[in-house]
Amino acid sequence: MTTHATASSPLDRASERLAAAFNLLESAATQATQQNHVLAESEAVASWQHHCAALEADIASLTNDTNALRDENIRLSNQLQQVQQDYLDLQQVTDSVADRLDQQVRQLDLIAQ
Repeated sequence: MTTHATASSPLDRASERLAAAFNLLESAATQATQQNHVLAESEAVASWQHHCAALEADIASLTNDTNALRDENIRLSNQLQQVQQDYLDLQQVTDSVADRLDQQVRQLDLIAQ
C-alpha cells in the first residue's frame, strides 16, 4: 500500500517544526556563547535557561504531536485494512449472488422454451 502526500503531511510538518526547534536551540546556544563576552555571567545563564525552557517546551509539544500522528496513522491503517477486507467480502457475496441469478435465468430460459 503506497500513500502519496499531496503537499505536506502533518507528520512532515511536525518533523519540520522539530528540526526548526533544534535549529533554534543551536542558534540560542551560539547566541548565548557570544553574549557571554558582553553580558554578565548571570544574565547569560538566565537567558540560556529561558531559551532552553522554551525550546524544551516546543520539543515536548512536537513529540506529543508526532506521537498523536503516529497513533492516528495506526488507527487509520487499521480502518483501511478493515474496509479492504469488507470490500473483498462484499465482492465474494456479489459474485455468489450473480452466479445464482445467472443460474436462475438459465433455468427460466429452459422453462420458457
